[in-house]
Amino acid sequence: MTNDRRKHRRQMTRSEIASVEALVHAQSKWAIGKHATGRMATKGIEREQVLDVLSTGRMVEVNRNNDLCALFRKEYGNEAVCVVVSLETRWVVTVWKNQARDKHRTLDATKYLWDVDVCEEMAVFA
Repeated sequence: MTNDRRKHRRQMTRSEIASVEALVHAQSKWAIGKHATGRMATKGIEREQVLDVLSTGRMVEVNRNNDLCALFRKEYGNEAVCVVVSLETRWVVTVWKNQARDKHRTLDATKYLWDVDVCEEMAVFA
């Protein structure tokens, strides 16, 4: 499987962004798997933070390297909590922290080559 089926927020339409954010923000139950739970423990991320990111955070990218997944991010002081979820299964895939000041100005656009309508991708299961 190639690793280039990613679409960054900067490449999405307002409708695509709104659709992904509405789907995730409206979801009340998330399954948090073993990998994500382990990462939460090692990175010092609380369950409440993960749920807050998913209910109020900002979508950064969507990818379909396996399931259709979305990366959400929310800043807490000097840190940002990042959460990847499967839009199809409502599964929290992984979590991590980075610096809040990291605004991805050096983003490698060559890794974001997926030219699809995210709303159409989501229509199958949303």
